[in-house]
Amino acid sequence: MLERLSGMLARNLISGDTMWKEVLKAKATATHNSKGEKKDRCAKLADKKYGMKGSAYKSGYMVQCRRGKVSKK
Repeated sequence: MLERLSGMLARNLISGDTMWKEVLKAKATATHNSKGEKKDRCAKLADKKYGMKGSAYKSGYMVQCRRGKVSKK
């Protein structure tokens, strides 16, 4: 996937296309995921507790939150 993407970027950079802007837009932020959709409450809480980097602990925390087992602060 990465090799294909880097090849696409190289072709588009040479042609002067705005592909770089599209790739940079795809980065996840504190309020939106990589698809541009807004994050739900549980994803925001997990980001606060475990940081933006993905982990199994963070994923499990989001599952427990969505099941209603995390207290609302």
